[in-house]
Amino acid sequence: AFTITSADHGSKTTLTSEVYSEIQAMAAAQLRSPQVARAFEDGKPEQSLIWLDAETGIWLKSRPDWLPNDPTKRPLAQYKTARTIKPWQLSQAP
Repeated sequence: AFTITSADHGSKTTLTSEVYSEIQAMAAAQLRSPQVARAFEDGKPEQSLIWLDAETGIWLKSRPDWLPNDPTKRPLAQYKTARTIKPWQLSQAP
């Protein structure tokens, strides 16, 4: 098992070897795709976005996996796992 300590909060999370290996494989796969690797450049991970919706008056919150320093030049990035990348199968996922 591996223990990860948060630099910001000092909290600890213990990962099994299996989960740690899966995370390592996801990171390696990300780097093999130039488009995906570029999506995670020049920005910050896990930044909270909080705003008041002008139309409804409801407070909203989002926490993208990656917030680019200049969102006008790069999209927000969310990195998720999926069994397929085929759009017609993704839309039918349980």
